[in-house]
Amino acid sequence: LTDRALVLGDLAGEMFAGRWRGGLRVDYDRAAQTVDHALSGNFQIEQFETARAIQTVFPNEFGSLDTRLDLTASVRGAGNRWWELLDRAQGEFALDAHGGVAHLTHPQLGTASTILALAGTLSFSSEMRALGRLLKKFAEMPVDRLHVSGARDAAGDLVLSEFRLDSPQARLSGSGSAPAVEGVPLAARKLDLQMELQAKD
Repeated sequence: LTDRALVLGDLAGEMFAGRWRGGLRVDYDRAAQTVDHALSGNFQIEQFETARAIQTVFPNEFGSLDTRLDLTASVRGAGNRWWELLDRAQGEFALDAHGGVAHLTHPQLGTASTILALAGTLSFSSEMRALGRLLKKFAEMPVDRLHVSGARDAAGDLVLSEFRLDSPQARLSGSGSAPAVEGVPLAARKLDLQMELQAKD
């Protein structure tokens, strides 16, 4: 700590059964004309359990993804007060996982897959039968790789620039956004995600 900077370095610990590390820096420029504080930082978590992270936010949920994730994130901000540095913070992040299982627990999934398979049988449509089988597989799908990357802007809007999930049977890819809503935390925001599906057989 000096009269011009606060530096926190070599931070490390454990979180969600994984290891984390990071650093944070706040600089002060009293000669600045507009904003006189600047924030910069980085943060990483290695191999944390998604189930534990989800249950921290939603205690009654088991989560739709059971894997270990690596998270990297960077943050920067500017303001004249300490709280402005956080409120206006911008940053980028990336999530990566190799292996695990994705669970789709939507209550209408089983009904939809059964109807599609039955309709395909009655209409001799192999495509509808295949779609019914594919939906059923989504109930529990092995994950070869998961990658999510995105950014947060100064207004608090979250943009997912890339979402990709690879499994032995299918690939999901897309992008989306979660606009900031005053008084609504990130976990409760509406997510708009445009997806493309590719499937084998």
